[in-house]
Amino acid sequence: HAVKAPLKSVRGQGFIRASAQEVLKLIVNAEYRHQWDDLCDGGRVVRRLGLHSDVIYLSYQGKLGVAARDLCLLRAWRHAPDGSVLLIAHSIDFDEVPKVAGKAR
Repeated sequence: HAVKAPLKSVRGQGFIRASAQEVLKLIVNAEYRHQWDDLCDGGRVVRRLGLHSDVIYLSYQGKLGVAARDLCLLRAWRHAPDGSVLLIAHSIDFDEVPKVAGKAR
């Protein structure tokens, strides 16, 4: 079975003056992402799949040599008993979110 593209994974670490649950709540809320993400010019939940999963659309401006782009993401998240959180997102093709001319996907 051939692999179409390499797996890309991102992990970050830093200090944020908020609980993990507060940060997750902020990230999960696609409609307000443009308020804290300077490059995001819009976002919305396309379909809720469950209490902790959805499909979202995010649109980004192009700046500083980076092309304008949009994303359709399948996401799932959970809260661990120790207070940590996990969010997984994967770019998908979804009939309800057609590609936008002039934006890379």
